[in-house]
Amino acid sequence: MLPEERDPARIWHMLDTARKAIQSLQRVSEDEFRTDIDARDLAVYRLQVIGEAANRVTDTVRQRHPEVPWREIVAKRNVLVHAYDRIDYQRVWDVIRRELPPLVEQLERILKQLDAGKTQGKS
Repeated sequence: MLPEERDPARIWHMLDTARKAIQSLQRVSEDEFRTDIDARDLAVYRLQVIGEAANRVTDTVRQRHPEVPWREIVAKRNVLVHAYDRIDYQRVWDVIRRELPPLVEQLERILKQLDAGKTQGKS
């Protein structure tokens, strides 16, 4: 399988995990998030997964979709993994509540385009 053929799976993984991150915090208040270690750990884990999948998306797809902040997503993952003792949970909350919903929309569009391209290539 060529690297470009793995991109839809990586995009789907980012999309699925972003949706789960958003959904898991829908019923949690900001105050509850601050005191619930399990909610915070789950949120951090999901942002790490999104960043790792984004890191594996090929340069070709990244260049075709500059609307997605690929570097920032990967950088956030790196901070969460390597500076785990200094995580800013307010920033984690903000990313999931404010940045992931537009990312979900972007990833849905990209996935549709990649799927359409795959279909056209088979004709």
